[in-house]
Amino acid sequence: MKNTHKLVVIHILATIGLIAQIFYGTRYDWLITMLMYVIIAIGLSMTYHRYLSHKSFEFKYDWLRKAWIIICAVGSGFSSPVAWVAIHREHHRFTDTDKDRHLGTKLRYLPGLHLKSMLIEPRLKYAIDIARDPWCNFLHEHYFKLHILWATFLFVISPWLLISAYLVPVSLLWHSGNLVNSISHLYGYRNFETHDNSKNNWLVASIFFGEWHNNHHAHPGSAKHGYKWWEIDITYYAICLFGKNIRMIK
Repeated sequence: MKNTHKLVVIHILATIGLIAQIFYGTRYDWLITMLMYVIIAIGLSMTYHRYLSHKSFEFKYDWLRKAWIIICAVGSGFSSPVAWVAIHREHHRFTDTDKDRHLGTKLRYLPGLHLKSMLIEPRLKYAIDIARDPWCNFLHEHYFKLHILWATFLFVISPWLLISAYLVPVSLLWHSGNLVNSISHLYGYRNFETHDNSKNNWLVASIFFGEWHNNHHAHPGSAKHGYKWWEIDITYYAICLFGKNIRMIK
């Protein structure tokens, strides 16, 4: 089975888990889900996006770097760090064109964008440096095996923990993360006149903890995405806590 098809299977199961929790979940289940969502969403924005894709900072300790990356790899359905970085970098190279791997405004209905995003085959030439990293390469080679191990571990503790701590966060993270590449190219305001349709969107920046998209496309190498005083960037605060050599716009 192709990796993209395996990713689809994960998200089908995640959707089933989300439906089950909506009807039968307790407040305790939703509390676990929200805790996992917050940790992993901040981690994805910090590691997959700002650290791996754009090299906007370094981690203070290598064990901390490895811990954050594996939490994001195993706790989300975003595919391996190598695959995601390859697709994202290609997006920046061809933003809002027919070659845009994130699809952007080419699909103006969210279900189509979110479903087709699972089937994108990464061109790994855009992430050769990430593939050369032994830890990221290990996570790439064993991505789905690690998901099975994590899911099995949670299931042994409690079947409901599998749903609340894994399946539901995976579903929510996928759709909220894809909003960055759909809504933020359609609706919002612009601080910078970039050569694309990127916009700052309050909803997206709120649910993904500081992804002010127009700011990012104007200065992709900056670790900080919030430039106005009201543009709260929680991910940047996490970077200040865990990182060093932090790159900022002048």
